[in-house]
Amino acid sequence: MDSNPISKWAMALFFPFAIIESLALNLEDCNKPNAGFPAVFDTVSLGDFHIRAYEKVMASSTSRFYFAPLALLEHTSASSGRNNLTGENQLAFRVEMWNDELRYIVKDYLSNITGLAIEENRVSILPFEKVSLRCQRCSPTRLDSRWRSFSQSSKQMEFRMVCSTLEECHNLREQMVHHPEQFSSHLTLFFRMESNKGSVGSIRRKTASITSDHVWNGPIMFDLNRRFSNSSFALVTSQDRGRIVSEALENVLGDVEILLESVEDLAIEPEDELRLRKMMENILFENYIIPLEDDSESAWNSLYWDYENVGLDVRPDIMARKLNKVYKNAEERDRKWIVEQLSHGPGLSSTKTVLSDETSLALANIFQTIPKHIGSRLQSSQRNIQWDGHKFIPKVTKLFRINLDKLRHSFKPVRNVPIKYSVIDLRLDLNVQPAMSRINFERQPQIPEFRNAKKGNEEMQTIMKPDERLTSDTTGNESSPGVLQGLFQTIRGAITGGGIKTAPYTVIRQEKDYEERLYPAQKWVKTRVENISKDSASSAMFWKLFNYISGQNSKQIKIPMTAPIHQSQLQMMCPLKNVQNLRF
Repeated sequence: MDSNPISKWAMALFFPFAIIESLALNLEDCNKPNAGFPAVFDTVSLGDFHIRAYEKVMASSTSRFYFAPLALLEHTSASSGRNNLTGENQLAFRVEMWNDELRYIVKDYLSNITGLAIEENRVSILPFEKVSLRCQRCSPTRLDSRWRSFSQSSKQMEFRMVCSTLEECHNLREQMVHHPEQFSSHLTLFFRMESNKGSVGSIRRKTASITSDHVWNGPIMFDLNRRFSNSSFALVTSQDRGRIVSEALENVLGDVEILLESVEDLAIEPEDELRLRKMMENILFENYIIPLEDDSESAWNSLYWDYENVGLDVRPDIMARKLNKVYKNAEERDRKWIVEQLSHGPGLSSTKTVLSDETSLALANIFQTIPKHIGSRLQSSQRNIQWDGHKFIPKVTKLFRINLDKLRHSFKPVRNVPIKYSVIDLRLDLNVQPAMSRINFERQPQIPEFRNAKKGNEEMQTIMKPDERLTSDTTGNESSPGVLQGLFQTIRGAITGGGIKTAPYTVIRQEKDYEERLYPAQKWVKTRVENISKDSASSAMFWKLFNYISGQNSKQIKIPMTAPIHQSQLQMMCPLKNVQNLRF
């Protein structure tokens, strides 16, 4: 009877310890990054891209497959403007995460390598709960990097950047549309799984310190300190101000002690990053903007001008002075052309330079370029130069002052700044479509059936009917489709190379025989110039086929062109062998 109280006391003491140990083990599992994350199964080749496929074995011993987001920057979707609701200047753009075609390709690939009939409902995008887009050194813009719902978003997600001026947003839009590759190395997507939602192990609390070494070890500040070693202050543009802060912030975060996990598994919370950035701005810069007079050479000499990052543009006051000298000595026709080029929007330069040899040589010397690029160089100078109706003047909207003496001699370190990190499950750099290429979706687009059409079907069948004279020789064997192949080469060449009036477009870039075109509807079209046959029979056959496809022969039956897909292509349904596809 006496043992019962003792056993009760023993159980009372042992039970809490067992609970604590169990909680500790569970907490340790929760703290592990990527806990419960599906295992990498294989890599699916998708044209110029590679998508990872994952496998997770379920409780019923069946496997479920997943694939990583495509993370494709739709660079032609870039738009800039002022948000009247927030009062901010912003650049908006879309990122394609996935589509049904991608899921089908992954399913088909997995079925082929496993030898199993994998149903489409067993293949899906990785079930992330949150996504955040981050940018390294995106100055002077500020990326909206807040965590957003991924599970409840559409297949394409829109992100935005906030610019200090509307002109900066316009310039970024032009760069994204015409040179998207420069964004891929700076924009990164962070993903969190649903299992991390509310998990005690999804947040890491750290402390950061800001010292003088973090400030001076940035490339721009190092160069600035060298140039202005005998000055007590310096002026910088808004672009360089943002870059200086980003470089110093990168140095600060690089010294934060990361325990347990790799740095690749953690991402600083957006609100803490913004708070640190504000602190760096207050430490480095004085709280007022310096006006700059056009003719104040001494003030202009205090401006830090980063020639390496602004290209061949010289300082705005020097550029304006040189242009005014050329303008003064130029003929009236040359003067008008120079002003027009500087007033044009990007991409609207005159195709023909009508300058005199003397003026052309003078401008080429200023911009350090060849004469045919003078128009585009004048347009790019709009960032820093403007025409006031009488002369060219510098256009610098904001200048910020750095007190170099204070930073050198009386800098006070900031210690123990609390910051939070989130555990992330996957990070992906944005994919950017290479030049003259599109994703190779192997599945053919769905073309409307016309076999059962009553009217016009006989005409199409007559066109597509194989001619025995072309498909067999005197021995009855199949011969080379020389004449027929030449016919379809003619059709393809006429469609893609000329002879048909197309919609207006802008040529974004050229490479060998290819052009990348931007149409008003922002559709991708890939063309190749080929020789067009002048044979009258081939030409007549082509127009007969083309008129039917475009619906010009019949008002009741029309076969629409496949424009809404990524790479429009029409595969001819024909029993002949060695017949090429028509690509529009």
